[in-house]
Amino acid sequence: MYRFLVLLSAIAVAACGNFAAPEAKRTPPPKPPGAPLSTISATLTVPAAAIARLIDQKTHEKIAELNDQEIDCKITRCRLDLVATRNGGAKVAATGGRLDLMLPFAIAAKVRAHALFMNLGAAGTGTGTVHASTALSLARNWQVAAHTTGDVKLEQSTIALGSIRLDLTRELNRNSERLSRPLFVALDKEIPRVIRLRAQVQKMWTQAFKPIRVGKKPLAWLLLSPETIRFAQPTTASNAVGIGLSVEGRARVVVSDVPPAVRPTALPDLAPLVARSNAFRFLVPATLGYGDAAKLALEALAKRPIKLGGGMLLRFRRLAILPSGSDVVVETDFCVKQGRWDIFGWFDACGVGYLRGAPRYDTRTRTVRIAKVHYDVATQSVLLGVAKTFEGDAFARELERRLVFPVGKDLARLEDSIARTLARPQGRDVTIRGEVSNFGPPSLGWDSHAFIAWFSAEGRVQATLHLQ
Repeated sequence: MYRFLVLLSAIAVAACGNFAAPEAKRTPPPKPPGAPLSTISATLTVPAAAIARLIDQKTHEKIAELNDQEIDCKITRCRLDLVATRNGGAKVAATGGRLDLMLPFAIAAKVRAHALFMNLGAAGTGTGTVHASTALSLARNWQVAAHTTGDVKLEQSTIALGSIRLDLTRELNRNSERLSRPLFVALDKEIPRVIRLRAQVQKMWTQAFKPIRVGKKPLAWLLLSPETIRFAQPTTASNAVGIGLSVEGRARVVVSDVPPAVRPTALPDLAPLVARSNAFRFLVPATLGYGDAAKLALEALAKRPIKLGGGMLLRFRRLAILPSGSDVVVETDFCVKQGRWDIFGWFDACGVGYLRGAPRYDTRTRTVRIAKVHYDVATQSVLLGVAKTFEGDAFARELERRLVFPVGKDLARLEDSIARTLARPQGRDVTIRGEVSNFGPPSLGWDSHAFIAWFSAEGRVQATLHLQ
């Protein structure tokens, strides 16, 4: 009796022959999500010793000059010509938010006098030290400005005028502003030239656009697209000047046999930076194309075929994943095969049906899966016409177990490549290196082409500004 019922069921299925459910209705797939904002913040440090070295290299030996200045020569009024020349290296200390500068110098002076129907002239020398304090500021247009104050003190300065030996030290110190004013104006011009921040950061900005290889098989490239750069005013710490900068941009990964062509944008004006830090947070996408996901699903179905009640076996010929607005549609082309007794497949029924489900990312197993799989409304009625076996959710549950796509190995390789790439110093004039502290759990989305898992890379960054 049982065999007779099975036979009747098989005959019923065979009688249906091929079947085709109406195509599932789909809403437009989600628009490609914009890449989340990534940030890298660092304090560019410039040691005071480096500033001193460049001041020595780039400033002229002659640091100030006075011409035809009137001074008191006791017996009459004299006219003074004076040239101040550096005679030692600059000493720079960065403290209290300022640069403190000590610069030794020597003077060569000429004095002219007219007294008692006589024209007198003489020359002399002296030594002194410049004590200057410079505050630095940075404008939105990248202009570094120096604001120098201080004084100039002579240790000794003598000159012979005929039989008279004059000590000019007191007189020159009393009029030191005449000497310091042109000197400090010169320093205010030279110090910004020494730091040259815009030129250095321009190179860093352009370098940031260059593709960074993060995968070998297949070749994958991390592309950074900086958008905004923020700054905080210069400060001092550990005998160095620090400038807080933060770059905001978007990151994406591109699979390509050659480095993708990029076009760097112009360096923008600076925007204010609220909080300084030495940290980065990149949001990087990992994609799984629908074609690759379907291939994985077919492999799983081949290894673990779906068996339903009554000894029915489902053999899948094709599977496709079609994106929709709030879910995805799984298009299946399969045959319903009877038990072992139907060795020739005479009673197979083949056709196309549609199921729906919601993409999910499982943090524990590091897999992308399609959850809550269920029949599309039109498909359910067609399959029920094929066999009562399709009543209920047994088919959908079994298919859901095979719509699981392991991405853990790919993510691990991508994470390892990113960590090793960031650990290598990047750039020349501005060197940046990062240490990843953790990778955050991905958030899953999808568009018209692929599943997209965005994961974060966070850590500390070190930046060094190399003055030249």
